[in-house]
Parts: sequence; C-alpha cells; structure tokens
Amino acid sequence: MKKWIMTYFKPFGIFWVKINEKIIKIEINMAKNKTEKLEHKEAPRFKETEIGLIPEDWDFKVFSDIVDIFGGGTPKTTVPEYWDGEIPWLSVVDFNNDFRTVYETEKKITNLGLENSSTKLLKKGDLIISARGTVGAIAQLGKSMAFNQSCYGLRAKNGFKNDFVYYLLKFSLNILKQTTHGSTFDTITRNTFDLLKIPIPTPKEQYNIANILSTIDDKIEINNQINKNLT
Repeated sequence: MKKWIMTYFKPFGIFWVKINEKIIKIEINMAKNKTEKLEHKEAPRFKETEIGLIPEDWDFKVFSDIVDIFGGGTPKTTVPEYWDGEIPWLSVVDFNNDFRTVYETEKKITNLGLENSSTKLLKKGDLIISARGTVGAIAQLGKSMAFNQSCYGLRAKNGFKNDFVYYLLKFSLNILKQTTHGSTFDTITRNTFDLLKIPIPTPKEQYNIANILSTIDDKIEINNQINKNLT
C-alpha cells in the first residue's frame, strides 16, 4: 500500500481490517490509480485534538450536527388495511447482514399505514441504524422505505454526503458502543449521537474516502452474491 494512502486513511483504518487479503490487493491498485495525481504532494500534517490526532486541515464535530435523525414506528397490526401494500417497511432483520445497501424488506405497508402511524418515509440513499435488540447494524437504502421504532433513520445535512456519513458511522461504531446507555451495548438513543465526536475531512477528501471504500464494498457484495448463487 502506498505511504500516502496509508496516511490518508489513518483515521479510517478500521475499514481495511474487515476485508479479506485478496480484495485489499485488488482495490489498493484501484485506489492508487484514483490518487496517483495526488501522491507527489506532502503527506498531511497532524494536529492533536480532544478526539486524538487528525490531519491539520480536518475538523471534528458532534455526530448529531452533521445528520438529521428520524424515529420510526409500526402501524397497528390489527388493521389489515395498513399492511401488505407497496411501501417497504424496514426492521433490523432486513439489513443485519453486513451488506452496505438494503433493497427489499420482509414486510410492506400501505399509504394508510404510513399516514396513521409514527413511521417515516426515508429517501433512497438515506441511512438506517438499529437502536434496540440487535444494536448497531447499519445500511444505506437502495430505495425509499419506511421503518420501525427500533431503528433510526439518518440523513446527511447540507455540506455532507450520505455515502461518506455511512463510512464515518461504521468507523465510529466502536465509540458509539462505548457511549450507549445501559450496562451493555443494548440501546442507542438520540442523546447517543450528541455524545459522539467524529473527525471531519475536507469536502474533497470526504468524496475520495467514500468513493474508494464504496468500490471495495461493491466488490465484496458482488463476491458474496456469486458465492450465494453457487450454494
């Protein structure tokens, strides 16, 4: 791996650990091609902050400052008219599989169910994180979906992109576990996002990080789909 890329991804190194060696070798070559014009530049200098060392031109923020947070809900199961419609309705069983993108759900609701419950309709590209039960599962929506009250929907605020926030949240999950309420990692509340402080690269670097890591995720998802088809 090039020294520049190693330095560039230092605050995000956790992502590389979870990828098998073969995929790393393939994607680092791709990353090299994407960044070859930048390799002649000096490696960024670092500064000490309350969250540790970060590049000199980076900032840090509270996580709730960079996203809008939405709570979900469940239409009454005793009203048949609320169910089996055309609106996908997410629960953690639909995305607790380490895939980045969720496209389908086990259950669907109707417009009546959406209008007569506290669930919200998230947009394509928004993020979902499980907050109770199986805590900390994360995915990005492949289409517009509603979701239940055991999850939070997240949408990047102006100046940030959902793609980058997805990886930032994955990177921050270990910190998030430490700030959850209760003796074990058993729940996430809105206050949890207020306690989470995270590193913020420049807009250009946000794009580059999300772009390279998205390429890796795409490769993993293709490989998983091939393996699934072979079984």
